[in-house]
Amino acid sequence: MTRPIGLPFLGSKKRVQKDIFTLYQYLNPDWSTTPFIDLFAGGGAIGLYFAIKGVQDITMNCYPEKYANALKTALYEDIDITTLICTREEFFAIDKESTNGVDVLKRLCNSFGNTESTYLYSKENSNLKYNLAIEIIKNHPD
Repeated sequence: MTRPIGLPFLGSKKRVQKDIFTLYQYLNPDWSTTPFIDLFAGGGAIGLYFAIKGVQDITMNCYPEKYANALKTALYEDIDITTLICTREEFFAIDKESTNGVDVLKRLCNSFGNTESTYLYSKENSNLKYNLAIEIIKNHPD
């Protein structure tokens, strides 16, 4: 079973990516070489799924640019995803307008509802939960 992929993004099409791909295959007998344009790429759920399934020519329209940079970072840079976990202080220190791929991924992954505006944990519990997450990662590296 293929797990849904794509950035954690409000309005993601992760739940329907398999159905959309099945329809694409049905409508395009030469699906692997037929160009695919993902007009509303958002977090990349559809375009990335198509790439994994073997579609060779994919164009993803991703707006704003910072989300495209986040996707490129996740796909092409050798980053340790555990470094994306950040403290409340680190989260709010990241410029909301930053287009740096790692910054965007940190704001997405550590925000409540993936909105980039509020930190995942309340002020009262943030240190406890951050330290717990780090401890779990240390004890379960796989």
